[in-house]
Amino acid sequence: MKVQSGTVASELEAITTNVSLGGLLLQTASLIPPHSRVSFVLTLKGGRIVHPVEVVGEGEVVRVQPSGLGGGFAIAVECKYPITQIERYLPATAG
Repeated sequence: MKVQSGTVASELEAITTNVSLGGLLLQTASLIPPHSRVSFVLTLKGGRIVHPVEVVGEGEVVRVQPSGLGGGFAIAVECKYPITQIERYLPATAG
């Protein structure tokens, strides 16, 4: 993922722990300041996915908190646009 905070841009790796159409929850070793703009390439694999699928998106960091004993940070990203490409890979919810 690429992070833009003020005039500084950097690239880092993160692991998604939760994905929805409107956002992501990431685990990363690096602190990303709230309100930072991010762009990402999310690789989906497992479950009903036969071959890895890459999804591209962008958004803003809306929450940052230490992730506990293992160190690192939990980073919540609100997507600028819904990640509609993943709809077919998400489990259906009961209505």
